Amino acid sequence: MPDPPRDPPEAHGSSPWADRLLRVSLYAKIVGSATLLIGGAVVAGALVARSAPDPFVKGWLAVGVLLVAGANALVVFLALRPLRAIGSVVRRVEVGDLEARVPVSPLADREMTRVVKVVNRMLDALAAARERERSLAARIAQAEEMERKRLANELLDGTAQLMSSVLVQIRLARRGLPDPLPAALVPSGAALEAARREGSEALEGIARIARGLRPPELDELGPTRALEVQARHLTRGTRVRVEVEGTPPDACLDSDGALALYRILQEALSNALQHGNPTRVRIRYRTSGDQVKVDLSDNGSGFDVTAATAWPDRHLGILRMHERARYAGGRLRISSVPGRGTRVRLELPLVSRGLTSPSTGSPGPRGRES
Repeated sequence: MPDPPRDPPEAHGSSPWADRLLRVSLYAKIVGSATLLIGGAVVAGALVARSAPDPFVKGWLAVGVLLVAGANALVVFLALRPLRAIGSVVRRVEVGDLEARVPVSPLADREMTRVVKVVNRMLDALAAARERERSLAARIAQAEEMERKRLANELLDGTAQLMSSVLVQIRLARRGLPDPLPAALVPSGAALEAARREGSEALEGIARIARGLRPPELDELGPTRALEVQARHLTRGTRVRVEVEGTPPDACLDSDGALALYRILQEALSNALQHGNPTRVRIRYRTSGDQVKVDLSDNGSGFDVTAATAWPDRHLGILRMHERARYAGGRLRISSVPGRGTRVRLELPLVSRGLTSPSTGSPGPRGRES
């Protein structure tokens, strides 16, 4: 259950009459202060005009006008301070800081205090809703991954084994035929060979689909090693070189973070190879503070990120990458320039210090190729 809405801290320690005076309405503050300042300026000007020599009257009046204007500006500045605090908090929330709250200013009147409390309660509700959304999305992602694993196992343990048995029977049937084949059995031999060839292709397709759903290396080797195996499969028969730098952060991530890292980099790598036509892809791992940072960059053709994000229904892969990062409590940034390659930066929360940053001298592998 989310925590109940909390009220912002209020100022204490001032006298009751001062509190009542400071909590006068904003309109009354501005009008009253301006009236007092103008009245005081008029009285002061009259006194100066009566007592000061004529050559100095204009100078004193000019000084008085400047003092009144400055005092009025100061009063208005202080009176509008609560509004500026609200604006500052709204800008922080806009960039993702859902912990920001508006403090109650001692200069705020009753209406402004009520507005501040309503804004803070709305931010509390927004943060609670975001946390519920993230929790639900994480459970959905886990259920999806479990279903992927189940389907992959069924394909490998069921359909693939059945297809392998059929291929064995075809080979045995072919061995039972005389060699060379009599003219009457040539069509049968050709049919068996065609069945064997097509069965082998179907078996390879089943294995490829199962690997795409849930590669066995993900459970056996962890996300980073599984990604390197995936990279070798994707770049087989091409001139693309995949370089991996830094210490794999598997031990620094929880299950959600590890899965997000693998799926996001898998999608980024697949997109780079399918659409970017690069000759080099570099993956770099490092830890910094309480975050694991991963960079995947390529020297391919690049693309217009703004145009791609403007049509999310046409680029569901990019949208899915951002969602996975957010569900894992991380952040994803994609930068690209047409003709100058693409860079994907993933930041995930560090939950364990089983590995240290390469910059601190950890002995992790560096500069290896997949």
